[in-house]
Amino acid sequence: MGARLQYPQEDSANTPAKGEEHWYREEKPGWKDPLVVVTAVLVIVTGAMAGAIFKQVRLARSEFIATHRPKLRVFAFQLGDWDTPHDVPISVLFQAQNVGESDAHVFRVEGNIFIAPRNNMPLEPALHMPFNEPYSVDLTSGERDQFGITDGPAATEMNATGIYAGQTPIVCVGRISYRDKSGIERQTGFARKFAIRPHRSSERITDPDYEYEY
Repeated sequence: MGARLQYPQEDSANTPAKGEEHWYREEKPGWKDPLVVVTAVLVIVTGAMAGAIFKQVRLARSEFIATHRPKLRVFAFQLGDWDTPHDVPISVLFQAQNVGESDAHVFRVEGNIFIAPRNNMPLEPALHMPFNEPYSVDLTSGERDQFGITDGPAATEMNATGIYAGQTPIVCVGRISYRDKSGIERQTGFARKFAIRPHRSSERITDPDYEYEY
């Protein structure tokens, strides 16, 4: 007969007795594991720090833009022709200077010139500005240039007496629009009235609807 197959004998020392079998399960780390808790805390703290850093960077950028932005100052207003000849549209000239810290690109000037019915008359809100002229002028810090508003009304025989007597002043309201290097649009608004007698002069009209800058 052939050789009898022999099976290896189980080691009774390593084999659980009958009725004492049990399953062995590897325990997985949970929230009670200190390493997991520490890791979670680190993630939360890191996220909070990143958010705080982002806010600080955004705040610093806003402060930098506010302090290193262009800013236009308008001044030296005068009539194009102080003699205001009859049937000739009145025009206004003025200077704009960049008193800010960075370059300004002027792209538009708007305005409205009219003859006020009487002196010290308050301005109407939301006045229409029929003059709308595109520009393309770059002003570096400290640089200035001359701009103008035309197509105003013409003096007539009926209102010439009041204009020369200073009873019906010539008024100009307008705004100059420009951009900074970031493409942010800004405006400087103005309102002036002009007197020819007793001497040629322009006076600022204090009105927050027309005198502003942003």
